[in-house]
Amino acid sequence: MTDHLDDVAHLSTCDVCRRRAAEGLDVNLDAVWIGVAAEAWTKPAGRVERVARRLLRSPGLARALVTTPSLVPSWILASVAVLAIGALATESTGTPWVPLLAPALAGAAIAYAYG
Repeated sequence: MTDHLDDVAHLSTCDVCRRRAAEGLDVNLDAVWIGVAAEAWTKPAGRVERVARRLLRSPGLARALVTTPSLVPSWILASVAVLAIGALATESTGTPWVPLLAPALAGAAIAYAYG
């Protein structure tokens, strides 16, 4: 019966084999994420990352943007959208809406992005 554990089609339909396959999968996610963080921070910062650290005043954000360049356009677009909507709301009402809207819009954008 254990030879079925490698068959994906069988595992998707057999509850007994699925339970057997999952028995040895007790993973300490805290330890895994500590290892991921340690691996991410061992690489020395390059020139672009150092400039990003100075501009953004956040080493974590600079590292994230440099190591995941595919997220940079969406990050810039989201930042511009929050500032533009806040500026338009402030201009039309005279009330400084940027500090009020920024967290809510960022949360809504993240929720929308992840479904």
